[in-house]
Amino acid sequence: MADFPHLKLPFKVAGTRKLNSGGGGGGKAALTLQNEANRQQHGQHLQTSATAITINWENLKSTRKEQGIELPNENDIPVFLRIDTKVFNIDSLSNWGIEVISEEQEGYIIGASLDNLSQFQENINQFLQEEGTYKNTAAKIWELVTDDSWRVSQLLKGELGRIWENIQSNVVYTIEMGISCYIANKKNYPDINDFDSEIKYQEKIEEYHAHERELQIERDEKQMLRESEIEAYGRIYGATIHDIWDNNTDAIYFKISINGSGLKDIVLTYQYLFEVKLDSSYSIETKSTIIEDDWQLELIAPLQNASKVCVIDSGVQESHRLISLAIDSPTSRSYVDGDTSTADYVKQSGHGTKVAGAVLFPYEIPKHGQYQLESIIQNARILDRDNRISKREFSPVLIEKIIADFPNTRIFNLSVSDDDAYINTHMPALAASIDKLTHENDILFIVAAGNLFESSSVITNQVSKTICSRA
Repeated sequence: MADFPHLKLPFKVAGTRKLNSGGGGGGKAALTLQNEANRQQHGQHLQTSATAITINWENLKSTRKEQGIELPNENDIPVFLRIDTKVFNIDSLSNWGIEVISEEQEGYIIGASLDNLSQFQENINQFLQEEGTYKNTAAKIWELVTDDSWRVSQLLKGELGRIWENIQSNVVYTIEMGISCYIANKKNYPDINDFDSEIKYQEKIEEYHAHERELQIERDEKQMLRESEIEAYGRIYGATIHDIWDNNTDAIYFKISINGSGLKDIVLTYQYLFEVKLDSSYSIETKSTIIEDDWQLELIAPLQNASKVCVIDSGVQESHRLISLAIDSPTSRSYVDGDTSTADYVKQSGHGTKVAGAVLFPYEIPKHGQYQLESIIQNARILDRDNRISKREFSPVLIEKIIADFPNTRIFNLSVSDDDAYINTHMPALAASIDKLTHENDILFIVAAGNLFESSSVITNQVSKTICSRA
């Protein structure tokens, strides 16, 4: 899979692959060589594992049917395997009947078998018999995990993993989920050095673009299918789908509210899930400060062509005498559900107001003389009167709305951060959306690094604070 799947790159740079030290001959890891030497033992172990997984999945389907529940895509089996990443092309798992869902650490792959692991078993037979296309490939597959506890350990992120054992069936939880829409078998962009004429090169480029269009159609169809599958879970458990964000490449993200029974069923059975967490809790530092008001300062309004900076925050005190001349009031917007005010309700001088002040006075506020305000401030209020983003808003979708509403703005400041430290494998949806928007719109985001509070009920907030203090 792409190293940066949230960006569409026009081509791949060719180069010599660096082999990882410690591997065996030909770049193979020692365990791969060991599996080749112990062919029968390794092959039979993989076959036994595949059979066990198939039986377990059939039993799970039978149990659900007895409960009156028919799983979406019930013939696709979730799998968790480990491969030799130095010599095994992840995309080639499609030749084993497995769709890649997510690449994890240490060679582990979350996938879904599309044929009850029949092609996987056939390829293992070739390995055991030392014949056919895959007579040696199975040595590069180190493990096929039969214990489905990996669903909990790999998919649950943040606080959800810590409270999993205490999830209550009838309690409604608001969660964010990442669902794979990955399409394999992408072609490399043509290299002009491989062609003896410009005509042939251009023909190959057109062929490449036609292939890309076909993949995009396939990807869009897969997205619609995934949405219908989550909607099916929603109908079973009475869930509410608040919003969907599409990264237009390899994943879609859902924000939904669902009861504990439905949450557990999605985690344990939905094949294309690669992460799930509780709804992100974004906030700001509200520590009080004493601000003196003894400026004898003549302010000069920004020039008409001055840079526009959109402050995405708690609102702005637009009439504040130090910043009022820089405010672009006609563009001010509130994204708070049921509240059109764009004022800053954070106690002790506000938060978005202070951010706007930091933009206009980056070093200090002069006490006397003239001061030219260099930027035009735009106000996008996203925090309610409790300093929180509405539960109905999905952060990547919200950011897209704001960018669309300020089409002529190139600089955006987001000083609102997640309370929970991010320690997961995948880029979060909000970060991916910011990268995507930056790339597509040629804009700049100024983003806060995070919130480390003096006291917090969020465990990982305190863990982060401890790590930072030791660094």
